[in-house]
Amino acid sequence: MLRSLVGSEMCIRDRSWFKPGIPVPAPPEAWAMKQTMMAADHFMLAATVHGMGTSCMEGFNQAAIRNTLGIPARYAIPCIVAVGYPDMDPRAGERYDPEEVIREDHFSEPYRGVTPATVTESLRSNQKNQSGPNA
Repeated sequence: MLRSLVGSEMCIRDRSWFKPGIPVPAPPEAWAMKQTMMAADHFMLAATVHGMGTSCMEGFNQAAIRNTLGIPARYAIPCIVAVGYPDMDPRAGERYDPEEVIREDHFSEPYRGVTPATVTESLRSNQKNQSGPNA
């Protein structure tokens, strides 16, 4: 059903499983996890602005965390964020080129970049196409 992942977006190529009609909302747990991760992300950004280092972790022993911190079973633990003042200089991690991780309209179309010149060229091309051959 799901063929590949691009960043955080899912590219669905086979839509034969999709049935039109009333949409089925995600379960509350999925919604809560997404909302929590956005809050964690903003917390991490704010901590970084104040000179702190952060690390978001998943894949931990939830039972051990619950017992250690006294968290009731009715609460989910989607992640743990370690935060503190680093004892080292910040270092930039290696990054992939945008052409390797960003796609245009279709997964098979690599990112070509957007510059003022390409936007102007695209607008002119669209205007020509809309005005027709007799313009």
